[in-house]
Amino acid sequence: MKRKSIVLLSSIILLIAVLFTGCDFSIALPGGPEDISQVDLNNYVTRVVEVTDENGNVIGTENVTLSQDEINDGKSFYNKLDENALGGITDNRYNSALNTNAQDDKSIFESRQYYVVGRIVKDGKTSTYKLAQSGNKYAIMTVYNGSQLGIIIDYLNIYLVQIANKSYITIPKALLAEYEGEENFDSLLEDDLLDSDKKIVKNGTTKKDGKEVNYSKYDDGSITYYKGNTILMSENADGTIIYYDSVKNSAPSGFFAPPAGYTSKPLNAANIQEFSELIGGTKSE
Repeated sequence: MKRKSIVLLSSIILLIAVLFTGCDFSIALPGGPEDISQVDLNNYVTRVVEVTDENGNVIGTENVTLSQDEINDGKSFYNKLDENALGGITDNRYNSALNTNAQDDKSIFESRQYYVVGRIVKDGKTSTYKLAQSGNKYAIMTVYNGSQLGIIIDYLNIYLVQIANKSYITIPKALLAEYEGEENFDSLLEDDLLDSDKKIVKNGTTKKDGKEVNYSKYDDGSITYYKGNTILMSENADGTIIYYDSVKNSAPSGFFAPPAGYTSKPLNAANIQEFSELIGGTKSE
C-alpha cells in the first residue's frame, strides 16, 4: 500500500513552502470559465469539472453547481478531526473482513474512486484522517505538525484548506509546474493508492492487536496487514502506522471543492508565509 495521503500532502506542502516562502509576490488569479471553484455568500458552489468520453479520456471541462447535499458533504468532510484517537485494529473492521461477502479493497483503490476514513499514528500520537479520490481529483484531511489541514487537487488547482480559521489558498497547478517542472510535479499525482512498483519480499501470518492477520512485507521496508480482501493497516519503515477503518467505493463531488462558508485568501507572500509557519516551516528574515 502506498501512503498516498501522507506522501502527497507532505510533498506538496514542502514544495510550496520551499518555492514561495520568503518571496515577495502577489498573484491575481484569472477569472472566467476556467477559473477556480467559487463559493458565494449564499453558499452556492460552482466548480470546473473534467468531461470524459466513454473510455475515461478527458475531452474538456465545464462549470457545474453543486447541490445542497453535495455542499453538505463537503462541509462534513472538513469537520474537525479527532487528535486523541486510540490505536489498534477495530473490532468492527476486523469482523467485517471475516464476512464472506467483504468488498475487495484493492479493486476499489485501483478504480481511483474511493473514500477512506482511518487513523494515523506518528511520533506516539494518534489522529484521524480522511482521503478521497475521484479520477484525477484528490481530497485529503489530516493533522500535520499539530495543525488540522485539508488539501484539494482538481483539474486546475490545489487548495490549501486551514480548518482553524476556515480559509483556503488557491494555487494553480500550472504555477507549481512552472517552478518545479511539469514532469516532476505530475509525478506527485500519478498512480492510485497502490504501489505497483514495490516488490513483495515476504508473505505470512501474524497477530496484531490480538487478531490473526495476513501480511505482505515490501522491499522498501513497509508492511501491509490484511484479512481476506480487507486492508486493515500498514506500517512505514519510519514507524508510521496507518489504519484503514472505512473504505467506500465512491466519493461525493462536494469533497473536491473548498467548503462553503470558508474565506478565499489571496495567493501572496504573506499568506504563504503564514501557512508555512502553521505547518512548522521557518520564518523568513
